[in-house]
Amino acid sequence: LKSTFLQVLSCLRPEEVPHFREIIKKYNSGEANVKIFAQKLVELLGPGRKKRLSYLKHVLRADDIPQFDSAIL
Repeated sequence: LKSTFLQVLSCLRPEEVPHFREIIKKYNSGEANVKIFAQKLVELLGPGRKKRLSYLKHVLRADDIPQFDSAIL
């Protein structure tokens, strides 16, 4: 689990890390559904780093994975 986050964190610029944490926090608290979660991550990472989002599937709720996959494609 920790290495999963490190894979994504390693591609972030220092100023992006707080935004990444906030996006994760909102998803975990239920404030943001998986579609919004995925959209915000795609916005943060951009097209060049979007492929790294697949690492985060391991931390999602099982029923959220199909929606997450379709949102990051």
